[in-house]
Amino acid sequence: DIVLSKYLLSGIVALLAILVNFAVTAILIRFTNSATGLKEASLYILAGGGVLLFYVALLLPVLFKFGVEKGRMLMMAVFLAPLLIATLLPKLGIPWPNVSLLEALPHLAPPALLVFLLISMATSIRIYQKKEF
Repeated sequence: DIVLSKYLLSGIVALLAILVNFAVTAILIRFTNSATGLKEASLYILAGGGVLLFYVALLLPVLFKFGVEKGRMLMMAVFLAPLLIATLLPKLGIPWPNVSLLEALPHLAPPALLVFLLISMATSIRIYQKKEF
């Protein structure tokens, strides 16, 4: 199935990106006087991989629905939205999340990402089945 192959390829690419990033980071930490330890760097790398998979889960249904050409503007909006939100929150007087929520995030994010990926896959399959070629 084309839809599942795109998700599988995205997962493989994300895993490779995480592994390469981890290897490069481990080498850099080993040969420099970095204040960041390998454990802390690993959390950052895994978080980056999670963000990558989140964007994949968000964008693939859009691409299946509208195609690459029509979906391009939506893709740009998806990438710019976090920047816009982070810029507007302080100006609107909305406080940043409290520390306890941020501490719980590493435990809540992986299962939430998995559920989001499954919903995204189901949505993409439904869109692709309805698509006329």
